[in-house]
Amino acid sequence: MKKIVLAIAAGVLLASCGNSATQNPAQTGATVIEDKATVGRTTDGAVTYGEGAARVQVFSDFQCPACQSSNQTVAPVLDELAEAGKITIEYRQFPLTQIHKNAYADANAALCAADQNAFRSYHQALYALEVSKRGATVSDAERIAAANSLGMDMEKFSSCVNNQENKAKVDADMTLGNSLGISGTPTYLLDGQSLSLGAFTPADNSTVTFQKNLRKFLETYVARTSGQSEPVVTSDENASTGDNGVGGVVSTPATH
Repeated sequence: MKKIVLAIAAGVLLASCGNSATQNPAQTGATVIEDKATVGRTTDGAVTYGEGAARVQVFSDFQCPACQSSNQTVAPVLDELAEAGKITIEYRQFPLTQIHKNAYADANAALCAADQNAFRSYHQALYALEVSKRGATVSDAERIAAANSLGMDMEKFSSCVNNQENKAKVDADMTLGNSLGISGTPTYLLDGQSLSLGAFTPADNSTVTFQKNLRKFLETYVARTSGQSEPVVTSDENASTGDNGVGGVVSTPATH
């Protein structure tokens, strides 16, 4: 799979669940999300946010510390661009079941919330729950309690969680990810190409710098793929293949 790789500011810890990198997620509480862009579903049930021409697929695992960090650093930039009409975010469930015992049931619960148009708010609540548990077992009762303030029909939500009513959709997302060669989370695909960001632990101003760089890259990509030439992709021969390819460089041609 062709890779689009972004060079990031020094000082930001890069990691990915599924490899041996150190992971230290930001410890933050849940946030109720106000949807400022269109929330939709793909034909196979994945949640989408925004209606931009460029599509960013996000394969993630709620128990993954790297995903928890990325939710605080990468996600706000993607949300902003989706709300500006520049991209569409497509959320895919990719629980790493061999190492994260909570992840599969988390993924099912997230899609249960999606069935009641509460995916993005519950997405935040579920990340906050996993951060608070620090790797300990999360019960279905806790998953259900995390949704109490989100305005859902709790009887339907409880039944969906307890009976894993979205098992087929979770399995389909896992099959899709495996077919694309995905082995770690979070993984980002930009129009079907691997956008190798890894995961990030916020550190002083380095987080701000990273977000600025990411925003600029995606805005440039959108502008040029909508009517001009695509970015020229180069790679670093010494980049590790165990961290989703972090270490390469994106080179964009001068504006014509």
